[in-house]
Amino acid sequence: MSNQENESKIALALAHRAYRYTLLHLVFGAEPNANLMSKAFSPESREAFAETEPLASYLNEHADESDSAAFLADAGKNYRALFYAMGDANVVAWESPYLDDNGMLFQESTLDVREFYHQAGLKLQAEKQFPDDHIGAMMDFLAHLSIKTYEFFANGEDDKASELIATQRSFIEKHLLHWLGKFSNQVAEKDKQGFYVAFAQGMQCAVSVDYDELTKSLENIG
Repeated sequence: MSNQENESKIALALAHRAYRYTLLHLVFGAEPNANLMSKAFSPESREAFAETEPLASYLNEHADESDSAAFLADAGKNYRALFYAMGDANVVAWESPYLDDNGMLFQESTLDVREFYHQAGLKLQAEKQFPDDHIGAMMDFLAHLSIKTYEFFANGEDDKASELIATQRSFIEKHLLHWLGKFSNQVAEKDKQGFYVAFAQGMQCAVSVDYDELTKSLENIG
């Protein structure tokens, strides 16, 4: 493979991961709307998640019905039941409650997540009022860095791209790999429609694969 072909392959992989994290942020960051459904089941999404099972199969199987009002209404009802409900019906969407038996928010790990954001020049609008380690915020953080990584690589700024890749790899290792499986299992137990469990399982798979790919990217870009 020529250098140009290798660079094109790396650029495509970086673009796909930026797309994936942006979509995952939209899926878990707020209630669904028609624009989200259009993006989630678009050909671009199916291409970006083509090797991410079982999400890839779900997107292909439900693409034809995804633009219906009934499908959107069911997804919205399901989102509220999963993430707004109280008690046993609720799915915890923050990292810190998964780390110990107390199930408390705003733990030391939350502050470390915040520090990652700050180092990247980012902060939540509701910082100190809303825990920084919400899964939607974490996906948004990785989406932001992924886009910047792609831009640096496209501009030939390999050192800056490598630095951001190292940051993302560290963030995933410290703050995602150890609890996404538990999160995905909770969603699988309580999801009545299948949309959110497909994306939760797809997210777990995509993040795990991405962690390995980031290691390879550091070698290839460096």
